[in-house]
Amino acid sequence: MKIVVLIMFAIFNCSSCSAQNPESKLKELGFENVDLTCIGDTMYLSVEDPVYRGTFRGAGVALKNLSLLCPSIHCYDVVVKEDNVDKYAISAQIENGHWRVEVDYNSSRVNEIIRSNMNTGKAVRNYNKSVGKVNVTFYPIISFSNKVTYKLFTYGVMLAPAIETSLWKGNRVVVQPILPLFDNYDVFDNYDWYGERLGDFSHFQLGSVTIQQDLADNAKWWGRVYAGFFHYNNLGLNADFGYHLNDRIDIGVKASATRWQDLNDGKLWVEDDVKYSAILSLSYYEPRTSTELKVTGGRYLYGDYGARLDGICHFGEYSIGLYAIYAGDEYNGGFHFSIPVAGKAQKRMGFVSLRVPEFFDWEYSLVNNYEWSGKRCGQMVEPLPARNRSGNYWQARYVQSYLQKYLNGEVE
Repeated sequence: MKIVVLIMFAIFNCSSCSAQNPESKLKELGFENVDLTCIGDTMYLSVEDPVYRGTFRGAGVALKNLSLLCPSIHCYDVVVKEDNVDKYAISAQIENGHWRVEVDYNSSRVNEIIRSNMNTGKAVRNYNKSVGKVNVTFYPIISFSNKVTYKLFTYGVMLAPAIETSLWKGNRVVVQPILPLFDNYDVFDNYDWYGERLGDFSHFQLGSVTIQQDLADNAKWWGRVYAGFFHYNNLGLNADFGYHLNDRIDIGVKASATRWQDLNDGKLWVEDDVKYSAILSLSYYEPRTSTELKVTGGRYLYGDYGARLDGICHFGEYSIGLYAIYAGDEYNGGFHFSIPVAGKAQKRMGFVSLRVPEFFDWEYSLVNNYEWSGKRCGQMVEPLPARNRSGNYWQARYVQSYLQKYLNGEVE
């Protein structure tokens, strides 16, 4: 995962820093795309983090190390980004070794100050660029179900290496084929209610081959458009837009137009019918209990209408939740969780970085009978790997709570 941090820094009167330049220290820590400048005792920095796990750890590592390097700097205004697009803004102060942090989505003010100082030429810019560098992450895919009556259960284990790079601001290109390892599926286990093949656990699949473009220019809203091949067996377009009403409430909409596709015996088959979906979402974060409530509803990928309610508790980088869903005249529910599995940092070694997933994300469905799974009720397009409830959770109050705890040594 990539994030970018914009921190308010000094215009080259960082003479209070030690012998090592701040940009050199950040490069040593694994940060990329470093922009920095200084005004008095306030720091301004722009840096992309392909190294540290989660949505707050990279910013915390940068702030801790810069405060040690430049002890006379006491104030930091920060904008954190992913793929060079704003995600949230930080205002942090350190006094007598204690950090005080506020997080919101007001990134425009910070960006304007950064740009004005960049225009004067009194800043370091694009130090240790990340454009064109490649991450290869090896994702396992595990399927386990008891939807048939002639077997105790069916299972499939696959490997899905994701090859990702960014070519310009807001861009991401992903190629993620699916390679079968072992399973106990019969041929007729792999077809759904409509006669289309489900994810085939015994054959190579194209998986995800997509290009993404972010359209947002500040952290108050997000907008992404995806085009290409999506998991599973879908080809077309997907869009995801949303707005942060405040530091607790978000609204969003996802829409897609896709066709079913299948790579079989070396031939690509694409159906004529186009499937349309549109899902609205409303989420609320309760900071005292670190609980997220989320309601989604609309038309799902295979034409069924319905709604879903999720209740999720966040424990630092861990999350666990329950859900209930009604779709296609069927009811279902279950639980899901996301846990960190990789180390806290995975540094890039050269131009290509080989990685393991930062998080393991699992969702268990209580009802998995033929009516539910065969109709593919309640499904949406999955355009990118590694989108889970911990590694990509950019909620401001959540980040504020755990970033402050991390800086003050309350969490590791």
